[in-house]
Amino acid sequence: MERIRVGIIGNGWRTGFYLRVIDALPDIFELTGMLFRNSEKASRFAQERPGKAFTDLDKFLAQNPDYVILCVRGAALAYSELLYPRGVPVLTETPAANGLEELTRLWELKQRYDARVQVFEHCHLFPYQAAVREVVRSGLLGEVHSLRISMLHDYHAVSNIRLLLGVQDEPCAVDARLYHFPVTATCGRSGMDASGAVNDKGNRKVATFRFEGGKTAFYDFCNDQYFNYIHTRHMQVWGSRGEICDNTVNFLNEENLPVTLSLHRVDLGRDGNLEGYCHRGILLGERFVYQNPFAEKMARLNDDEIATAQRMLEMGRYVRGGAECYPLCESLQDAYLALLMDQAIATGREQAAQPQAWHSALHKR
Repeated sequence: MERIRVGIIGNGWRTGFYLRVIDALPDIFELTGMLFRNSEKASRFAQERPGKAFTDLDKFLAQNPDYVILCVRGAALAYSELLYPRGVPVLTETPAANGLEELTRLWELKQRYDARVQVFEHCHLFPYQAAVREVVRSGLLGEVHSLRISMLHDYHAVSNIRLLLGVQDEPCAVDARLYHFPVTATCGRSGMDASGAVNDKGNRKVATFRFEGGKTAFYDFCNDQYFNYIHTRHMQVWGSRGEICDNTVNFLNEENLPVTLSLHRVDLGRDGNLEGYCHRGILLGERFVYQNPFAEKMARLNDDEIATAQRMLEMGRYVRGGAECYPLCESLQDAYLALLMDQAIATGREQAAQPQAWHSALHKR
């Protein structure tokens, strides 16, 4: 397959992930350019990557990207209104829009222009999350009825909840509370923090999502959890014949005898291994339940970057006639349920999900 030509709108922290993927996999991806709103930032980027910085949308699109990654916080809807009518394929960052009114407006735009848009929801592609989904898919746990997730926030968590429980837009009741606890900083986007500074306003959201039919998800996430060495991340999935508890899988075999296996991560370049330095996959017993699709290329990508690369690759296949990777209707439903969680916190009352404009599209999948 020819290299996938990617244009990026935005230049924030998140765009660094896309650029690192493009640099690590030059035989798969090519950057056609980045569109900036700030001319000074564009000038600095042009020094690093000559000919790749643009401040004019028409000149940016004239580079003929296969698709555009829309990564501009708070301005995704405005850019969508410019890109959809032009027929430009768009991979939009999460959340695709803010607030129910914007979510609905974005869906109306997609329908009006029959836009080729997918959403960059990729957390379920992280190696661990993908391994958990494969264990669930295999039927080892029996019928999965509930889970507890404490490793992803808001719409990312909702995406994983819906995928693991196998729900679309079934009626759902959402109850949630917000708690404040002090927490000591240990790291952040700039690296480790040994100052001992204490944040007295650590926010911890605790929520319950109860879907029609009884499937239930328990959500628990603190706002520092991505960047804190003393706040770990957890996942539990319960089924009729077994459970996943972090890296431990308990289940009944065909003779109905209890078995315990572990999810074992395989990374190259450790303990004397000289193959390279990258993630290979995750084993459950003797079987890989996840394999890094880029392991053969020995690309030095962290888990988020692996998932980023996979979504970018899937988007490239989609615009060339392949299957959808994460349709807009799915992301809008994720964002909608996350909004209900915040409304439950704000009002102190349980919220009931209602069918939205994208309701019929979910049922066609």
